[in-house]
Amino acid sequence: MADEQQARGGYSRRSVLGTLLLGGLAIFSAVPLLKGFLQQEEAPGDSSGDFPPEGSIFHPSQDPTTDPRRSS
Repeated sequence: MADEQQARGGYSRRSVLGTLLLGGLAIFSAVPLLKGFLQQEEAPGDSSGDFPPEGSIFHPSQDPTTDPRRSS
């Protein structure tokens, strides 16, 4: 069948669209799998909400949780 298509001078629109559809479905189904494999797990202490160390530029000068303007 491939010999017949090449002998006619090209591929039919149906075969090209079918190939594109299958390729798109393959990519669409592979993305979630690759995303799950490529995500790195966070270390247990990373998301604990602790303040950064004293030497860090992100360390606040005061504890914002003790601010009297903050409503509880």
